[in-house]
Amino acid sequence: MDKSWINEHIKSITFRKGVESFVDFARARDIRGSIICPCLRCCNDELLEVDEVHEHLLRYGFLPGYTTWTIHGELAIPPTSPSTSVNETSFVEDDMIGLVRDAFGLSSFPSNHENTEEVGLDGEVDESAETSDHNVEGIPYKK
Repeated sequence: MDKSWINEHIKSITFRKGVESFVDFARARDIRGSIICPCLRCCNDELLEVDEVHEHLLRYGFLPGYTTWTIHGELAIPPTSPSTSVNETSFVEDDMIGLVRDAFGLSSFPSNHENTEEVGLDGEVDESAETSDHNVEGIPYKK
């Protein structure tokens, strides 16, 4: 639905016809006889009778930028392009080590998992830990 009328002058025929189309749209989705008023005075903050909303829109104008009428029942579905598919989507591998390094400001923290030394969060190298194989035996435990 074309909503360019929202930016037209309040006295123009285009604006008045647009208000009519909005009121018809909102009335068709209303079940209580009243709707939220999107005029410049109410700013989608007042529940009014449909006829009163119509008068407000012609008197005060339509809220600029309110082009997806979600409050009035329009679905906010983003447009999809037919060329987009799940197979084309690429996912970035999580870099947990990088996140920890950045969070703690550790420039000396290794950026890959292939280093031969263990580095603590304080940035000091723990030379007593075995890294050639991840065998628990023979690793002296610190107090």
